[in-house]
Formats: sequence, C-alpha cells, structure tokens
Amino acid sequence: MPAPYSNDLRKRIIESKLKGIPESPIAADKNVHKSTITKLWALYRETGSYEPRPNPNCRKPVLSTEQLENVRNIIIDSPDITLRELIERHSLPIGISGLCKIVKKLGFRYKKTLYSSEQQREYVKIEREEYTARQPEMETNNLIFIDESSSNTGMTRQYGRALDGERVVDYAPAVRFERITMLSSVCANGEIVPCIFKGSLNGEIFREYITKFLAPTLKPGDIVVMDNLCSHKVKGVAEAINMVYDKENCCNFTVMIKNNLYFFNKLQN
Repeated sequence: MPAPYSNDLRKRIIESKLKGIPESPIAADKNVHKSTITKLWALYRETGSYEPRPNPNCRKPVLSTEQLENVRNIIIDSPDITLRELIERHSLPIGISGLCKIVKKLGFRYKKTLYSSEQQREYVKIEREEYTARQPEMETNNLIFIDESSSNTGMTRQYGRALDGERVVDYAPAVRFERITMLSSVCANGEIVPCIFKGSLNGEIFREYITKFLAPTLKPGDIVVMDNLCSHKVKGVAEAINMVYDKENCCNFTVMIKNNLYFFNKLQN
C-alpha cells in the first residue's frame, strides 16, 4: 500500500479548493490525479481535516506513548542499562530485538567512553591545573612526544560476511605472540627518532631507547612527553633525559601523562 501524500501537499490542495480553483488545474499544478483531489475534498468536508485517516489494519504499537517516554527517561538516568534489564525490571511487553529497534528510533546509540576514576581525585585535578597553567610557557617546537605501537605478524581479519547458511573460510599462518613493536618520538617539525624491534616493550628496552637513541638528539629546553605506561617509569629514564645538559646547568624535563590528565613527573627549570 503506497504511503499517503504529505500533510503539506494535502494542505495546499485544500487551500486551492477553498479559493474556488477547479480540480483539473489543481491536479496539473500539484502533479496528482484528479480523483485524489475529489477524495481529499470529501474527507475535508466530512471531518474538517486534511490529514489521512488511521489505517485500521495497521499494527498497533507494542509500547504506548507513556511507556516510550518511560524508556527514554530510564535510559537517560541509567545509560549503561542493558535491554534485558530494561525489560525485566520494568515488565515491558516486548522482546530484546523489538526494544533494540525502538531504542534506535528514540535516537539512542550503543556507545560508551570510559575515563579513569582517578581523574576525580583532588590531587589529580590540582596537577592538571598546574600543567594547564604551564602550557603557555612551553615552546611548541620544544615538545617531543613518545609513543609506541605494535602489530602481530600473523595478523588476519577475524570476521567476514557470508550468505545465510554459509561461512567465510580463510587461512592464517600459525604464528602466535610474535609481535613487531614500533617505538618513536615525534616533534612539531616532523623529526622522529624511531626504533623497531621484535617482541613487546618493557622497561629495559625503553630505558635503552632513551639512553642510546633519544637523549643524544635532545636540545636545551626540550620537553619530553610520554604516557603513564609502567615501562616508561623505570629508574633511569627521567635521569637520562635530564642529565644530558647537566654540565651546562640547562636541564630538560619530562612530562608524564596520567589517566588522560597531565601531571609533571619531574620538573627542572
């Protein structure tokens, strides 16, 4: 069954009829059949409305308007509630798949971002404020960021699409826990100090990278920024960075990023 014409078009047709315009010119102007105008005019004279009649054969909504509003409010108050919990706790007469469609129509999407609870600690807030206050004093060209990434040499896509009753079949090498790690620093001018090695990063490798690769490239006033990884906090890392220019009394300093909030691990002016 075709969908009814929009209320905007129906309204304009009725307005033309009320002005006394014949049906044939209206049909040509609005690009509709003359019989449509006749039926719409009869509906308007009978009910006083140009909106389509409700379809008696149409399925009634599973949830009432009040229940839909309750579902909306519940999700707003408890955004991580599961659909099963929503159905069981509030006795909704609907299945999980049906409720999933309704929740999507209400505009909700299944997503959540987690932040470390340490962000709410008072000392972390203070350290963040201190770091923010120092930012205007930092020279962009002196910022050096360190990060790492890795890949499995046997990496294969785990999922694929197939027709009903069939399964995607693929082959992967029998390689387990063989990783290639890429460790590098990068600064605003694009200069990098990369290091690629087999296996995963640990404190000993990271200290060696800092001592042999990064420290010799540092200049007076450089600020080395790294995240709060255990391997980054081993003894000797910050010392290697700060001892480069000790003889000239012009030390660098390191910045540790913790819980997505910045705080200073060691400061030397």
